Amino acid sequence: NNNDEITNINFNNNKINKILLVSINNIEKELSNMEKENKIYYIPFGLIFENHILNNIGPKIPYVVNQLGKINNNTYINIKEYGINNSMIEVILNIEIEIRIMLPFINDTIKVQKEILLENKMIQGNIPEYYGNVNSLLK
Repeated sequence: NNNDEITNINFNNNKINKILLVSINNIEKELSNMEKENKIYYIPFGLIFENHILNNIGPKIPYVVNQLGKINNNTYINIKEYGINNSMIEVILNIEIEIRIMLPFINDTIKVQKEILLENKMIQGNIPEYYGNVNSLLK
């Protein structure tokens, strides 16, 4: 405004939505490819029974990724202090993937979470003319 104060902040919502759409589509594509490949993975025998002694001794148990979970995404604004009288405003994409693992004796869901900075802006605040009660000391 006329007093050199920031009154609002704009982010490019179209750009943010495109990034969100492309990233989710790519993740879904990769997860569905994993499921379609029917690739056989091997897990140490001790890991199934949560016995670390048997991890390197026992046989490797084959398994296939049978069922994959879901993808949750969210964008949010993070405002934090940045230097003296400044603020950093960040637009962050939070992606959480839940993968269902089905093995002999184990049926578990694993969550993988990643936060990606999409855009940030630094807001410079006004510097006050006095600090505390210093002006009364100068008189």
